[in-house]
Amino acid sequence: MTVAQFVDLIEYFLGHNYKFILPDDLIKGLENNQPYAMITFDDGYFNNMPAIEILNKYKVPAVFFIITRNMVENKSYWWEVIYKYRGKQGNSQEKIESEIMWLKAFKYHFIDDYILKNFGMDSFKPWSDISRPFTAAEIKELAKNPYVSFGNHTHNHSILTNYNKDEMKEELSVSNKILLELTNTLPIAIAYPKREFQSNSFGSN
Repeated sequence: MTVAQFVDLIEYFLGHNYKFILPDDLIKGLENNQPYAMITFDDGYFNNMPAIEILNKYKVPAVFFIITRNMVENKSYWWEVIYKYRGKQGNSQEKIESEIMWLKAFKYHFIDDYILKNFGMDSFKPWSDISRPFTAAEIKELAKNPYVSFGNHTHNHSILTNYNKDEMKEELSVSNKILLELTNTLPIAIAYPKREFQSNSFGSN
């Protein structure tokens, strides 16, 4: 989604009398005669930053669901690594997305090993502001913004159906702990990573 498209989206809903809400509002209860919308961003991409200026301008809240391990370790997301290196090798988008979907059936340890064996240790180093995660310092600063809230997207972007009960608990509790330390607030919701492929790029073009 481009910045212009994001502006169009917000203006459309505001123009049709929608009220933008957060997950807490669902718990508190909503009026039946009012249309609502909720804006969320998955993963914690730094390229979401231009959207924040727009949230401020229109006084609209949004939830940013953060993968905490990538943020803490300043690592590129594994699917971005595959896109970059397989693209350089001349693979089609369909073939790359098929490989990503295949990997989503495994736990993060397997995926990490797969990336290292195929592309090397340096492949996880962020190569641009388009593909990198927010840093911990950036999350801490964004937490001061009244229109920004944070949610739990697991510590490793783990597809929880691949894990046992204790592993699921670990994924969520570690993420909660890190975000609480950075923002002084527990995440307000959980967005469970899913198997379907989706692009999370947000740019100015």
